[in-house]
Amino acid sequence: MKKREWFVLLLTALALAALLSPGEETPPGETALVARRTIEKKIEAVGIVQNEKIYPVAPLASGKLRLFVKNGEFVRKGQALFEIENADYEGLSSLIAEGKASEPNRTASELYALNSAPSPAAGSIVELNGYDGMVAISGTPLMAVASRELLVSFLLPQAQRENLKIGQKIFVNRGSLRTEGEILSILPSDTQGQYRAEASIPATSSPEFLPGMQVDLQIVLDSVTAPSVPLSAIKNGKIYCVLPQGIEEVPVHTGLCDELFISLLYGPVEGTKLLLNAEEAAS
Repeated sequence: MKKREWFVLLLTALALAALLSPGEETPPGETALVARRTIEKKIEAVGIVQNEKIYPVAPLASGKLRLFVKNGEFVRKGQALFEIENADYEGLSSLIAEGKASEPNRTASELYALNSAPSPAAGSIVELNGYDGMVAISGTPLMAVASRELLVSFLLPQAQRENLKIGQKIFVNRGSLRTEGEILSILPSDTQGQYRAEASIPATSSPEFLPGMQVDLQIVLDSVTAPSVPLSAIKNGKIYCVLPQGIEEVPVHTGLCDELFISLLYGPVEGTKLLLNAEEAAS
């Protein structure tokens, strides 16, 4: 027999052997593996970033305004914001007499010092509505100081109220930006069936988050890292494992789940192949 004919016969024999030998049955549909994943039960919401506090600043007496700051400028606590020239000292004396100004001495220099307005907090100048040389009116706010501390305000359904508590951690996201916060308050909202919650976020560690921004929020209520399977793999408390001898029905006990996966308290080991179209397998 020629060498070429012998090689063709060998290939034919190998092909017949492959066809006749038993092999793993191709499962009728999509498959997945039992794998270790972190499953979280969480609440998701949309919130708005705000300054935690805004302090209006008004002069104690009327007079010509001399500004020391501009809109958007950062100021320290106690830093002079403005002063009133040609101050109405008689009006200031009345304020002291009424207890609205705390200094007991009424000398001209001390009354003038009362009109040099210090910043009530560290923060940024906002709502500036005065300019150098204008006549400022006693008690009329000229500006406000927005504190550096930020908070996120958001609404949640009444049904979720029992899942939240003061001090609970919250994750704040905007695109690729991410930071953590802590729930400060949970109060009934003007919107029927909803509560309004506020959470603090650290402005110093997250300077990219600015007042007025819309952000996505996540509040993790529970978390577990365990073997898990896609939700579509389970039918009537059972999964269908793809084994060398065929498809085998295996009962499981399940735990925490999210939108896609469910954890297994009892069931097949990690790496086991299973069938996703369980309804077809059961029929």
